[in-house]
Parts: sequence; C-alpha cells; structure tokens
Amino acid sequence: MNRLARYLPPAMHQQMQAYRFEQDSCRYLLGKMLLLKGLVAQGYHSDILSEIQYNEFNKPWLDETVSFNISHSGDHIICAVSKSLRVGIDIEEVKPTELTDFTDCFSAAEWQCIRQEDNLLTNFYRFWTRKEAVLKADGRGLGIPLKELEVVNDQVLVGTAVWHLKALDILEGYAIHMASSEEVKEDISLRAIQF
Repeated sequence: MNRLARYLPPAMHQQMQAYRFEQDSCRYLLGKMLLLKGLVAQGYHSDILSEIQYNEFNKPWLDETVSFNISHSGDHIICAVSKSLRVGIDIEEVKPTELTDFTDCFSAAEWQCIRQEDNLLTNFYRFWTRKEAVLKADGRGLGIPLKELEVVNDQVLVGTAVWHLKALDILEGYAIHMASSEEVKEDISLRAIQF
C-alpha cells in the first residue's frame, strides 16, 4: 500500500489514513489509483489527483471536459471515466439484506418491478445500483429524494436532464449499473487492473 500511497496528494493521503479500518483505507487508495489510471489514459498528467475539487454536494470533479466516478462493494472496486459523457457508476455485492429497511427508497412502481422477478434479492440490487448510478452522475447525491427518483426505465428524467442506464453484467454475484448523459451504444471498455 505504501508504494501506491505515494501517488496520492497530501489531502487524499490524509483522508486515506483517517479510515478506521485498514480494508477501508485500502479500498479508498485502490479507487484513487483506478481513477488515476483512467485519467492518465485520457491524456491527463500523473499528478492530476491534486487538482480534484469537490462541489457543494461533495462530488469530486476536475473540469468540464471529464467526468468520473468510483464505487466499491465486497472485494471489487469499479471506476468510470469519460471525456464525452457525464457518468455515474455503482456496484453492489448481492448479499442478504432486510428489504423492509428500504421501503421508503423506492416508488410503488419500482417495488412492483422488483417483486416481478424470481430472484427478489438480485432484482432489488439491480434497482438499487440503477438509482445510485443516476444519483452519482447527477452530482447531487442524496440531495435528490430516493423515492422521487424512479428508475423503472433505462432513461431517467431528473429535472431537465435525461440519464441513460446500462447494466454491466461482468461479475457473478454483483449488480453493476452505469448512468450516462447520453446513450452508450458501443461496448464499454473494461479493464481488470492488478496493483
């Protein structure tokens, strides 16, 4: 971890060290390293992490020419970087959870769709990652009430913005969705990176 941590600017290094559990520090660091690799692949310099700023909703950003987002769950970390679209991404490990805790997070139409599938738990996580991906792409996070953000369709209207959802079925036992400002018709470039 020390070898990779030297790539973090001081503020991020401090934030990494503030985590109580080493596993959380490691996830934070690896997420930032994925982001750095993605940004460098888009033509940014290797010290670009020091230029990241945060909006009033604590969403990180660089400039208007690039959009990025990081998510992690279980043993996996995923990062989306784009120079042509605004993006948000979410990954969740499909594991037992008390669905009644989420009653107020979904609309009646969403619950109806969730309950239609044979595997209720998997479908719940599919809808949860859809919702989270849109919230992250939009940039306001929980500034948007969850129940008011309906993700039944692959196009989601938030104010005047339309977000396009794409399922990424790349990991067994995980639900992953990406939201983007335009429909992604071509294949998404996926890379597994070992640090």
